[in-house]
Amino acid sequence: MNKKQKYILLVGLFIIALMGLLPPWYFRFKGSVVVDRPGPYAFIFSPPTYKPYGVEGAPRIDTSRIVGQWGIVVFVCYGLFFLLKDKE
Repeated sequence: MNKKQKYILLVGLFIIALMGLLPPWYFRFKGSVVVDRPGPYAFIFSPPTYKPYGVEGAPRIDTSRIVGQWGIVVFVCYGLFFLLKDKE
């Protein structure tokens, strides 16, 4: 593994860790029907609040969005890792 590959690996891990600290959220409203609304990105230890029309939604981490984002980062880093390998 050369220096460029190590750099790509470290940058990819940093981006994934940052995405884990600031995940996407969604809000679930329960009543006669259950409604999910996408929310903002927020720090993992202080979830966002959302009160439309005076009704508070329960914030939850949007796992499908975060896993998709992680997958894109892994795919891009994987490609760059092999593009930047030494030619022997």
